[in-house]
Amino acid sequence: MELKIPGNHFYYSKDPLSKDFILFQGVEPHLRWSLFVDLLLDLTEKFGVSQIFTIGGTYDYIPHTYPPMVSALFSHEGLREKVVQSGLALTEYTGPVSIHTFILEAAKKKGLNAISLWGHAPQYLQTKNVKVICSVLRSLLDLTETKIDLSDLERASDYFDQQVNHLVEQDPKLQEVISKLEEVYKRSEKFTSFSKKEEGAKEDKVVYIQAFLKKQEDDEKKES
Repeated sequence: MELKIPGNHFYYSKDPLSKDFILFQGVEPHLRWSLFVDLLLDLTEKFGVSQIFTIGGTYDYIPHTYPPMVSALFSHEGLREKVVQSGLALTEYTGPVSIHTFILEAAKKKGLNAISLWGHAPQYLQTKNVKVICSVLRSLLDLTETKIDLSDLERASDYFDQQVNHLVEQDPKLQEVISKLEEVYKRSEKFTSFSKKEEGAKEDKVVYIQAFLKKQEDDEKKES
């Protein structure tokens, strides 16, 4: 048995021909959020950070057959136009507070520019959604006016899409659920996220695609 203590790590990228980045990967604290966020924002001020971004994901009543939706929250109204021009959905979130919201509120009090990006993944696909991840990263690169080669991730996204479609083809019940969901999604204003289950999306059907992909790999090994 090995004791693994959760860690928080900083990475940085410094390039005279591009923008400098400080990347933070950590675990949401269970206690003393104020101290955690104060230390984080003190660091951004010390290094003269001009923009703060947080990245998250959520399951939503959204069909995988449409381009993934990325929504945004921001610390100041002055960022609204920038967010809208990037094609991001605006959301008025109500519910449990996460560390993302806490960071945005703290940044607002300090007069810092902060944007929280959220990728919306179909609730019936319970797995790491490469397609949504790719969309969130594209939005981040657009907002920061940064160019990074995402071709490998885009290929992985296409492959993921193919696997999901193959799975759906084998499940008529799931096809029916997705068809109903598409109807509701098309009727929603600007394809915005649903705040509650609407008619046509009331029937939950969760597919653990990771188990499906594992089964497919096992079948291929048996055939070879």
